[in-house]
Amino acid sequence: MNLRLVVFAFFFTLELIGQNGNQYQSIDFVLNNERMKASFAKVKNMIENGGFLTQDEASKKLISKQNKKIKLKKTKINQKELEGADVYRKLLPSTVVLVTNSLRASGYIISSDGVCVTNYHVVKMYSSPNMKKNGLIALTHNNEPYFVTDILATSPENDLAIVKIDTRGKVFSPLSLGSFLPEGNRVYVLGHPSHITYYFSEGIVAKNFIRNPEVLKEKEQCYMAITADYGIGASGAPVVDNKGNIVGTVSTAKALYPNPNEKNNPQMVLRNTIPVIALKQLIEFD
Repeated sequence: MNLRLVVFAFFFTLELIGQNGNQYQSIDFVLNNERMKASFAKVKNMIENGGFLTQDEASKKLISKQNKKIKLKKTKINQKELEGADVYRKLLPSTVVLVTNSLRASGYIISSDGVCVTNYHVVKMYSSPNMKKNGLIALTHNNEPYFVTDILATSPENDLAIVKIDTRGKVFSPLSLGSFLPEGNRVYVLGHPSHITYYFSEGIVAKNFIRNPEVLKEKEQCYMAITADYGIGASGAPVVDNKGNIVGTVSTAKALYPNPNEKNNPQMVLRNTIPVIALKQLIEFD
């Protein structure tokens, strides 16, 4: 039996790309064609009207906002354990796709007025003068676009950036910031690997690389390796516990090879996320 899949994609999420002479297709499944058309029109109009964070502004603020603290209203920590499907539903409205013409990444909302967390390297890439000057857009799960308008705080050491998006009056559902999570505990990730938006994965904390889980010294690096799967495009995605609280932020992945010089036959991949303790170092709670 032949099945026909009707695929609707945002203007930058469907691509045929040549690599080493071969063609591969990256597809993002979207179920509402009319909504996508409306989203495209909004983005075009937004770009024409300007008002977004420029590359020059981003480059300057990446430096001026290093290790600065923002004030944030504390969100109540979730105490009830959830099934995986409930965790997914909780994350969905608070997770965004961060996009420009040639950048795809992830982020998540931590305040009702649009304070958003992503990776430092994501904003650093956006600040490159080689990027087209069309702004950095946060796209929600219902394909509603919002401009990133400011950088509030950064941590190059721990690959974190806190940015502000123009919500145009919309009130978001923020995710709660949890606590240090020891090895063996279950975690979930919702990100956008290889243009496939809102990919949900499950795993455990495999290893914490933190000297002191309660106190993080200035400019000290820390990591939380997890087994939940993710890939390029998931940078900045939320990592949550089984209650839906933020316990980390996706950062990097490192393949381990028998012979590092040849890089053949990878044995495993270390998926290093940034534990929530590093994010809390950039926040003063009201």
